[in-house]
Amino acid sequence: MTQLETVTEKIKAHIHKPGYIYAFLMTVVRDCFYDANNPAEYEKRDKLITEELMTLLGFWLQCPEPKFSYPDSFEALYAMMIEAEELMNEMHKASYELVIAEMREMLDSVSNTQLERSSKRLSEEAKAQSIQEAIYYCGDYAYDYEYIHFLGKKYKYDKDWLLQNKSFDVDEAGSIALAIKELLRKKTDVLCFPDRSLDFKQLGYEDDEEFKMAMEFATYMELIPPFDESSSESEVSDSLHTFCDSLVRLFLLDREDLNSFSGGKTFLDLFSLDLSAENNSEYSRFGDYNVLQAKPIIHLGDGHYLIPLVYQLFVALYETPFYWIMADKHYAKTAGTHRGKAGEDMAYEILSPIFGSDRILRDIEIKDSKHHTITDIDNLCLLGSKAICIQIKSKRLSQASRTGSLQQLTDDFKHAVQDAYEQAVLCRKHLIDQSGIFFWSKENQRKVDISKDIDEVYILCLTSENYPALTHQVHELLSIDPGNPAPVVFSVFDLRLITHYLDNPYKFTYYIRQRIQTGSYFYSFNEINYLAFHLLHKLYPNPDYNREVLDNDFATEIDKDYYPFISGRKSNLDTGALKHKWENKRFETLCAAIERVSTFKTADILFFLYDLSSESRDELMDSLDYVKRRSRQKNTVVNIRAEYRTSEEITGITCLALQPYADLYKHMYCLGEMHKYYHKANKWLTFGVYNTSPSMVDLVSYADGKWEENPVLERVCRDNLDKEGRLSQ
Repeated sequence: MTQLETVTEKIKAHIHKPGYIYAFLMTVVRDCFYDANNPAEYEKRDKLITEELMTLLGFWLQCPEPKFSYPDSFEALYAMMIEAEELMNEMHKASYELVIAEMREMLDSVSNTQLERSSKRLSEEAKAQSIQEAIYYCGDYAYDYEYIHFLGKKYKYDKDWLLQNKSFDVDEAGSIALAIKELLRKKTDVLCFPDRSLDFKQLGYEDDEEFKMAMEFATYMELIPPFDESSSESEVSDSLHTFCDSLVRLFLLDREDLNSFSGGKTFLDLFSLDLSAENNSEYSRFGDYNVLQAKPIIHLGDGHYLIPLVYQLFVALYETPFYWIMADKHYAKTAGTHRGKAGEDMAYEILSPIFGSDRILRDIEIKDSKHHTITDIDNLCLLGSKAICIQIKSKRLSQASRTGSLQQLTDDFKHAVQDAYEQAVLCRKHLIDQSGIFFWSKENQRKVDISKDIDEVYILCLTSENYPALTHQVHELLSIDPGNPAPVVFSVFDLRLITHYLDNPYKFTYYIRQRIQTGSYFYSFNEINYLAFHLLHKLYPNPDYNREVLDNDFATEIDKDYYPFISGRKSNLDTGALKHKWENKRFETLCAAIERVSTFKTADILFFLYDLSSESRDELMDSLDYVKRRSRQKNTVVNIRAEYRTSEEITGITCLALQPYADLYKHMYCLGEMHKYYHKANKWLTFGVYNTSPSMVDLVSYADGKWEENPVLERVCRDNLDKEGRLSQ
């Protein structure tokens, strides 16, 4: 018996203890509820994730009657809660025991340099185990409100089928789910959320464990009838039973609560299981199909429904209709086409407000003749010399993949990501070199002109499905041929979140560029961690490290900032703490001015500036102020230059100010070319301003040709620059 099998049996035995369901509900309160006025305190705590709670509840369904027997005491109730958490931690360690064993074996036999890509040399069984562990423990894939936002969009072309065959109204279903969430939320008003930062000694407790138990039950002070040391055993028992009954009522819904919805009864029937008949017998270990995935509402009889994990209701609402549809063999093919089209619609609807309808194309065929199509592009975002090629798939992660089948994982990944990536690589090739091809709009049935001066195409592969641990699977399973660029891969849920924070086409495209360029440096299970790190610090490698792992502490920063907005408690995202975390107001004014110029190299110029550190940005703005002020004082030409060196290249900036009657462009061009050549730089940016101008800058020039030795420029620099690269007097 494996370690995982052993701990799974221990969990099953633990779940069978009298009164465990109440310990479970206390765990849900602890790990899923929080004080809306103090979300930061909640986020600091370790907690069981939804998948772990689903496992515990799934095993509880297998318990024989009575499932709601009372625990022996308050102490026993608390002990069951703590022991379950310890067992789940033990299960987590056991879930990758083979990976750890093989990694230890490698550590004993190879050098550190050989270990750099050691995960690629794991056995197939260990590799599958590592991916399965990532799938299970990656955390919630999207916010509950996001599932509702995309629900109608996902099934927009299947609404008639769902209504006719399941009496399921997609639009009303979302409203019902939100109403259920609000009904249950109101019940939590009786809960008290104590300050968990208090130390047990501050309150006179001598034992930390005793204090933790007291803090746990302090949450329910309004639900526990008072008793003290003088109370009889029966009085304490009555208090315990009353508390347990009150705890269940926090998660209870009556059928009549949904009477205002015409489809309320149908909704409950579709997403509920009958407790008296269902024992979830097929569920034997994490990764197996759990009936709660599709039916997270538990019917207790007499019109009473228990909903312990309301988040899972939103997940089921988004995913389960797909299985109803695909079970209709006559409609399945049509539904497959609908899924693809719906995914393309979602991406377009998210991106078109950012890029504008004139800079985003959809359904573009690449053809080499009237009757032959080479490939097609789902969505194409254009930004001067840059483009983002977006390929969208609607392949979901199968249940076999969740159980750790490497073959099934690979097959699912191929259809969800690998195929989309390889198609995008082909599209990229023809966008950069358009020889012998033309572009055709399937929607408008006409040729489309796309600039032949595009020098970089970033590849974005999207999925419209709930695809857990997607970024981890990209690291482990994506095959990239030598010479081909890497993509960035995430979901429409991630895309909507990213564009909420990066609602400028240049900043969004820069993020995509940074994600691709730093893909082998930064690592995380979830896209939200990359976004949070970028907003807080910018995705830029630290030269002192070979790799950085981003944990979920970064994601919680977005949770605290974004969830109040999406849930309606905060009306304006601009007031959030992360929106402008590393932005400099003067610098943003400069970037906005450059955007308005809108030359073909605007993206290159802005990306150059975005790459600057916060200190360099401040220095740039100070330099622009200085040359302008100094030029007015001396009534002459004043310039400052800055050189930036990395292991890959040399770049630089010149700031120049002069009198209003002089030829600004001529001075900028000459000085910029000399500085670029003198420093042997590949890229050089020059800002010019008249010393009486109200603008921050009047002209910008950008030279990005690879440095090459040039006798003419060599002589010009020798005649006009001193040994330090300054203009000769």
